[in-house]
Amino acid sequence: MSYIQSVQRAIDYIETHLHEPISLEKVAAHASYSYFHFHRLFKATVGCTMSEYIKRRRLTKAAYALLETKASIIDIAFEYGYESQEAFTRAFKQWFNVLPGKYRQARPPVQLIDPYWAVKTFPVNATSNHKPYIVTRQPLQVVGLQLEGLSLPGGSDREQSTLVAIPTLWHQFEARIHEIERRVDPFVSYGISSPSSDGSHFTYMACVEVEASDVNIPQGFIQKEIKGGTYASFHYKGAANQLSALTNYIYGSWLPSSPYQSHFGVEMEVYDEREPKEDDEVVVEIWTPIKKRDKQSSQK
Repeated sequence: MSYIQSVQRAIDYIETHLHEPISLEKVAAHASYSYFHFHRLFKATVGCTMSEYIKRRRLTKAAYALLETKASIIDIAFEYGYESQEAFTRAFKQWFNVLPGKYRQARPPVQLIDPYWAVKTFPVNATSNHKPYIVTRQPLQVVGLQLEGLSLPGGSDREQSTLVAIPTLWHQFEARIHEIERRVDPFVSYGISSPSSDGSHFTYMACVEVEASDVNIPQGFIQKEIKGGTYASFHYKGAANQLSALTNYIYGSWLPSSPYQSHFGVEMEVYDEREPKEDDEVVVEIWTPIKKRDKQSSQK
């Protein structure tokens, strides 16, 4: 199954279950992915997270129901997954900038969201400057600080705390990095993301590579071995708030048009202090695990 077909299968599943509770993990599984990997592919393709897409499509369906049926507002709210008329009214007003009752009466023009057709509109940006290096990495021993049970974008109400927790972890790590002995390269550090077994959450580790497995571990730190493998390495230099555009390019354009496919494993951010940069810039290499695309995945 191609990337395009996977996204379309997920959308088709969502469209047939808009009247029911939808598990994002089940959506990803229906597309033959873990949620950890699929949420990036979906956002890069559709332009929003799965939870945002579901919300917009339900509100669009509700808007049609307000105009085309005589159902009460509270019945429409229940039909599209809202627990109360108040919650539905808030969401409707936030998205359409008009109350449901006034929309039914005045019928003002609003931005309705039709089903997304990935097969017809999947973006391929062959002119992007982000050309990766394909590298094979041997296993590495790392020591650092780790956060567990982090939520993926669109995965839960804890997403915002994840956005705060990772920068906080880096501040704590950088304040104590001098305690780590026998570093392989004193200028290089890593941010390593590892999916949970079911792909619904992830672990993040700020760390450095060490020379051997028998080094002294500072209190509160952990040591682990990162398995080797094949990676596509993308170099980025620019504003931190634009880094997500590179992620969208990797999963929305480069991977689908490359001879590779995403491979279950850790993803790495590689930071080198020797790289020249401005005060407001970030310089990083994004390493995403890949493998050669199998014949079935290559068919489109």
